[in-house]
Amino acid sequence: MSSYKYIFLYVSKIALFSLLYWTCFYLNADSFHLSRSLNISPISTAKNLWESSDNASEKVFLDRIYSNSDEHRKVTQLLNKKRALDFEIYDLRERLEDAREKHEEAYAVLESSRSSEIDAYKEKNITPLEDENERLRNSALSSSSASNGVSSKIIENLNSIVEFHNYIVANFGTFGSADAINTSKSAYDAMWEIEGLFNEAKSKRAKIRGEYYEIWTRGRAVKLSQVSFFDFVYFSACISTTTTFGDIIPNSRWVRVLVVMQLIAGIIILSMLVSSIKERKL
Repeated sequence: MSSYKYIFLYVSKIALFSLLYWTCFYLNADSFHLSRSLNISPISTAKNLWESSDNASEKVFLDRIYSNSDEHRKVTQLLNKKRALDFEIYDLRERLEDAREKHEEAYAVLESSRSSEIDAYKEKNITPLEDENERLRNSALSSSSASNGVSSKIIENLNSIVEFHNYIVANFGTFGSADAINTSKSAYDAMWEIEGLFNEAKSKRAKIRGEYYEIWTRGRAVKLSQVSFFDFVYFSACISTTTTFGDIIPNSRWVRVLVVMQLIAGIIILSMLVSSIKERKL
């Protein structure tokens, strides 16, 4: 293989690893640490900002040159609020589960009391009518002919039974002892009060998460705007020549693996290039 092919292979390797580095950085901005002064021209940028009204560009410029203490303070505050809400949500969840258990117990007592009163109401008002109808039907079947009076009485009793059942349905909530009703209502109100506080705490946490995500997204955008693909071409060339300056530093295990692979490939290609040149001279 001629020397030019080795040179082409060496340059292609630089381009390939540049693309890999840029892809890693775009997918995970934390895969590289960048110097805050990388690609910054404070004097010319400040001059342009003075003559411009672009507030977004001004914020990006200031975030990249100076430590954004306000943003750091806000992140700290959001994390502290989030931790406090986590404890509050945990406590409210425990209280809510306890309140639900108490409500289920109180409701079971109410259901038992209500069922007893409904059974007593049926025993007093419905059962005698059903027994009377049963007796009238038996007497009608035993006699040779059923009188119209018996049929009318059975129908009248059936209508009364239906009315009593409708009364039970319409006044279902009134059945049960007063103590059981009040206890169940109090347990229900307490449960919903705690559930309201629980949902409110979760809403606050979701809002804080949104604010935190907004800061994170803005920080990622600032970092992505600091470099371009050509910066990684420069980084790849530096790796290939084993000369780096610390302005772009790998911060990921897989990126470091790529760096090692590029170094090994570079050494192999350079050794083959030197060997090819040496053979041509001989």
